[in-house]
Amino acid sequence: LTLDYDLQLASEEALENIIKSIQKTTSPKASSGAVVVLDVKTGAVLAMASYPDYDLNLFTNGISTEDWNKLNVLVDDPLYPKPLYNNATLSALQPGSTFKPLMAAAGLQKGVITTHSTIFCSRVYSRFPQFTCLGYHGSETVREALRDSCNIFFYETGYRLGVDNIEKYAKEFGIGQKTGIELSESAGYLATKEDKRIVRIYATSDYIRNTVGIKGNAVITNEDGTEQAVYKSYAIAKELYTQINPNEYEYNTISQLYNYIYEEVTAIMAQYNVKDNSYLHAITQQIMDSRWVTTDTINASIGQGGNSTTPIQMANFLATLVNGGIRREPYLVEKAVDSKGKTTYEHKEVIKNKVNM
Repeated sequence: LTLDYDLQLASEEALENIIKSIQKTTSPKASSGAVVVLDVKTGAVLAMASYPDYDLNLFTNGISTEDWNKLNVLVDDPLYPKPLYNNATLSALQPGSTFKPLMAAAGLQKGVITTHSTIFCSRVYSRFPQFTCLGYHGSETVREALRDSCNIFFYETGYRLGVDNIEKYAKEFGIGQKTGIELSESAGYLATKEDKRIVRIYATSDYIRNTVGIKGNAVITNEDGTEQAVYKSYAIAKELYTQINPNEYEYNTISQLYNYIYEEVTAIMAQYNVKDNSYLHAITQQIMDSRWVTTDTINASIGQGGNSTTPIQMANFLATLVNGGIRREPYLVEKAVDSKGKTTYEHKEVIKNKVNM
């Protein structure tokens, strides 16, 4: 394996100590976490720790039912302590301020900021006052904004970039994608127009099935031509969002847009004998809510909103950032040797892409 024994031991001890420390100070409910250390030049995993962990000796002679039930925690809450769950590769959570270096790189590459340009932080974001910063930083360059983790600087950088550019660079860095490591992992989510639309399709499907009362199954044809059996409610929701895209309408007022969408919804739902105005208005509002608005971009700019990433994903992003833009596939297995000493497997470098920076 690629693991460095001393670094692995230090990572496990530091992770446990830090969690126990913050439990006593700022976050008494903190109970899980992870550490990933990569060789930025190769992608080799030098250390990987997940907390809480467990004693491997429990499995030596067959684990007892009591011990198994303590370890095998089945809950949906990603923050709940689960000893058998590898937080390093499976826990996808909002990256928060660790997303800001990506915004800095994208902003510099697109030219919406420079290394010397400044953005003024008065703690409240002037374009959208509901967005604030934890500090009052005054005029800051990108280096100073990263040092101080200034929200205002990166709100404005995101506003200037726009969501499409943020999506482009985030994908190049591997955000919202599996890294390719040999372990089971989550892809996480990247806050995009399409991702928001998909979330609303599922929400509308649930509404049509559980509230409107349309049950049963249907078959839809996917973009690749394959057929798929789905709930009838999902097929209807997919039809609605395929034919109605609120981001593509030209309108002068929100009420005008609402009326356009309501007319379309009424026509489509009439095919399924749904004419109740309360249902039609609720579906219309859900489609309205699928719009990507500027505040979505502002929120995503500091790693909030629809963004969720795993520790291995963020470690690989940062490795790509500091090594000059080469995104490699991280790996744990250096080589495999059989009982006769013959090498049966040897790792070969996998370069995913090169990010221009």
